[in-house]
Amino acid sequence: MGSYEGPVLDTVFYAPSVVNSPGGIQSDMCHSRERLTQIVRRPVRLEATEKLEAIRQRDKEHYGKPDYTSQWTVAPNPPFLPTYGQVECEYSEKEKQIGDPTTLIMIDEADRLRMASLEQVRSIFDAAEIGLILIGMPGL
Repeated sequence: MGSYEGPVLDTVFYAPSVVNSPGGIQSDMCHSRERLTQIVRRPVRLEATEKLEAIRQRDKEHYGKPDYTSQWTVAPNPPFLPTYGQVECEYSEKEKQIGDPTTLIMIDEADRLRMASLEQVRSIFDAAEIGLILIGMPGL
């Protein structure tokens, strides 16, 4: 039996305004999908923040006290590993690997969409290869 990771976040729910345009629909959908991606990436960011804080604390403790035993005038102390930059790069790559998680777009009050806006929704659906549910559209 697999471990429970939490809810799967892969659906965008959208309700168009009464007055809408294809450009506005495109912009709203992009914004909603980007927000969903940011929510899915949040655990990676939190883990990175914890590791980076541990490195900051480690470096603060080390560099905060004088070291009279090393020959720092001759050669600098070797850096502690991992460095802040290495961890930042590692987690930046992890975030990039998390693509757009959207697999379904649900549009409520779809009867508000004019034909041009509906064509824009269809274009988004075709380009992204995701599911689409139109709610509140009589006769469909």
